[in-house]
Amino acid sequence: MRLLDRLRSGNPEQLERSYANGLTFEDVLAMFSFNGNTYQGISSPLRAPGSAVSANFSGYVQGVYNQSGVVAAAVTARALLMSQIRFQWRSLLTGETGRLFGNTELSVLERPGDLTRAELLYAAEQHNSLAGNAFFYRNGGQLRLLRPDWVTVVYGSYENDVDPTAQLDAELAGYSYQPGGISSQTPPVFLAPSQVAHWKPEPDPMHWWRGQSWIGSVLSEITTDRQATEFKSKFFANAATPQLIVTLDPHTTQQQATDIAAVINQRHEGSANAYKTLVLGGGSDVKVAGSNLQQLDLKNTQGVDETRIALRARVPATLLGISEGLAGSALNAGNYSQTRRMWSDAWFMPTAQNLCASMERILALPVGTPAELSFDQSQIMFLQEDRKDEAEIRATQASSMRQLVEAGFEPSTVTKFIATGDTTVLQHTGVFSVQLQAPTEGQSDAV
Repeated sequence: MRLLDRLRSGNPEQLERSYANGLTFEDVLAMFSFNGNTYQGISSPLRAPGSAVSANFSGYVQGVYNQSGVVAAAVTARALLMSQIRFQWRSLLTGETGRLFGNTELSVLERPGDLTRAELLYAAEQHNSLAGNAFFYRNGGQLRLLRPDWVTVVYGSYENDVDPTAQLDAELAGYSYQPGGISSQTPPVFLAPSQVAHWKPEPDPMHWWRGQSWIGSVLSEITTDRQATEFKSKFFANAATPQLIVTLDPHTTQQQATDIAAVINQRHEGSANAYKTLVLGGGSDVKVAGSNLQQLDLKNTQGVDETRIALRARVPATLLGISEGLAGSALNAGNYSQTRRMWSDAWFMPTAQNLCASMERILALPVGTPAELSFDQSQIMFLQEDRKDEAEIRATQASSMRQLVEAGFEPSTVTKFIATGDTTVLQHTGVFSVQLQAPTEGQSDAV
């Protein structure tokens, strides 16, 4: 029996036991078999061609996140903003669009378990940045985050089991969770689609069923930024002054040259010995072979890589606080506000809406009220200036509604017009304001 048939048989316990006992993995292709049928799973979405960084989740954590201050700062900036999200239902009823409300079902998101809501969302953004995927597992009233490289997404097809994700009837069968990864001896556990929320803000263009890490496309910049940092460290550790070429007397023996070099290194190497006077014997000559940091223009060279990393992270350089974002007029009030607005509109709002759509899959929708999962923007300090603009827009709309009602239009149609901008919905009551009434005969005589 195919896995998809077993899913529809309504016996998840039997499915889980059979899956755990009969599952085999092929590491490279990330394919696995179940009862003779093959199903497609996700392999590691991380790639590090030509890099010393291991192309896996732990490699990115240890080799990039823990080693690159710029990457860690970008991930932190994104995670801090995402951690402020407070989930609410948004009504889809006509006339109530935009109304936020809560119910007991959202308690699993507010009090998810061992981690607080803010900690859970912070960690989820770390997984998203470092692995391109975040997996939320719901077990009753508890919610936990699964390590992304221990999860395999399972797709099945009735048409073709060789590559089911390429078929028109490709269907999500579930998720395999295997502590230690697919190379471990731990039996995998099968999780149904209704138990896991898969958040992948940046889908892999070659494999739509998984996400990809933004870090993978700037590994070259991360490497050169790290090399520039190491260069500065070596500069101060070895000399803290320009490199020197010392020419000795032609009659100096090899042993004497070695002894002289040892003395020079002992007395002049390192930042603690910088700028000491170098004294040599007769016949010796010293030439400067290197240059100082200013001549190398290392600040601008490294700043370009930092900016490219910030660009790929979708965090504006000004908000990230790197050198190239703090120059010129970038910090002027108007420019900073536009930068903040750009980051909010172009990255945070779409990403937060994507998160809500993903989390909605493991929640029971409200009964009797069509709604979608959203969040309360008033709880996010970064968006407060947008809330001010929104309040001004609402004030303008309220003024327009009042003018239309006083002009004699039906109030309910005025509301629809303000919501849609469609002037054809406006209907007039036939009653005009006092200023538009023709004077009566008695009023005419009085005048």
